[in-house]
Amino acid sequence: MKLSVIIPVHNAAPYLPACLDSVLSQDLTDLQVICVDDDSTDQSAQIITNYTHKDSRVMLIRHPMTMYAGSCRNTGLVAATGEYVHFLDSDDIVEKGAYRRYYQLAKEMDADMVKGKSRCFDNATGQISSTAILRFSGLPENYYGKAVSFSQNPSAFSHVSVVPWNGIYKRQFLLEHRLWFNDFICVNDRSFFNEVSLAADRVVFTKDRLVKYRINNSQSLVGNRARNFQCQFRSFALIRKQCQKYNITGAALAEILNRELTDLFIWYRKYRNVPEVQESIVSSTTEFARSLDILPLKDYPPVFKWYYDYLLLTQDHILTIALHLSSSAEQLTKCMESILLQDMPKFRVYGIAPSGTDTSVYQSFMDKDTRFCGVLPSSGDIPKENVYFLELKPTVLKDADTFQKLIRHSMETAKNMAPVILTL
Repeated sequence: MKLSVIIPVHNAAPYLPACLDSVLSQDLTDLQVICVDDDSTDQSAQIITNYTHKDSRVMLIRHPMTMYAGSCRNTGLVAATGEYVHFLDSDDIVEKGAYRRYYQLAKEMDADMVKGKSRCFDNATGQISSTAILRFSGLPENYYGKAVSFSQNPSAFSHVSVVPWNGIYKRQFLLEHRLWFNDFICVNDRSFFNEVSLAADRVVFTKDRLVKYRINNSQSLVGNRARNFQCQFRSFALIRKQCQKYNITGAALAEILNRELTDLFIWYRKYRNVPEVQESIVSSTTEFARSLDILPLKDYPPVFKWYYDYLLLTQDHILTIALHLSSSAEQLTKCMESILLQDMPKFRVYGIAPSGTDTSVYQSFMDKDTRFCGVLPSSGDIPKENVYFLELKPTVLKDADTFQKLIRHSMETAKNMAPVILTL
């Protein structure tokens, strides 16, 4: 048997026929299709049963209770007999001829894993699209079509999507290394991809597309993420353990941790303003951030996509401003009003006023907002703290995200996590 296709199924009746037809019509015919029904309450199991009557390559395994996608994939892997396996979601579609091309490449390169590009199709409109990560847009051109490993270039593995369905895997390799999916309600893919990447000696990336991924599907497992956000933290903890198991340190460890924290905080930003889950997600992410050990990352450039939110959640303030008060009352007022309109709220302002300077306008803002601190004769008198620093003449900040942009630019050009002096 050349290929085993493993499909977790939970209440996917509207999409199963298209999914199964795309598999069974492939020109690689030496395959088995293992559908693991995860205690569906719709007609999913019956649809699969009908297919087993029409095509002997289709197998149905039923879970007696809901065990979620990771456990379904593990069940399928135990039952598989194919030389390679593909983990396909029940609402997605395999590209025409993809299995033949992927299998041929895997055999030719003796690959442990072949990862390829994918595209999306909108469940409501049918529109075809893609994303940078599904296109592998940051992957070096010379990494396609040859066998590589994580140790050769750890950063390359951060430019491919971690989803399991955009690749095929040598079954014996998975079994020998005991590479299983976690059993969390969601976020099953990240730890699987991470350990496969660390364990594999021969990974092949291809420009060939494997799957059309259905988006805007309300029944998709991705919808569980907001209600089960703890799975993000559990996945991160599991990946930390995997890195310890494989003795990953230094820049390679920083690459993995930055990749995982970027994903975690992207989802945090997506859900933190959703009323139904806002309080729990902000609270749990704050707790996670405060307990996070960032020591392995201190000597490497900060990644704005997660580190900025991390600072906002864990620090009393992240920016100190030395505001020179030698200006007209009108100009000072406009400047301080524009500061209060900034969407980065965690700042402290110190008024800088040589002897004899009128500080009454600044004092009035001190009375209204505790972020406006005392008046000092020079910026050198400001308490030294491990935060970003900005020396500011009384000028109106035109954009509400001025502070955020300054910090972002600093992070993107920094050599390590140490805060620096910002320039407006």
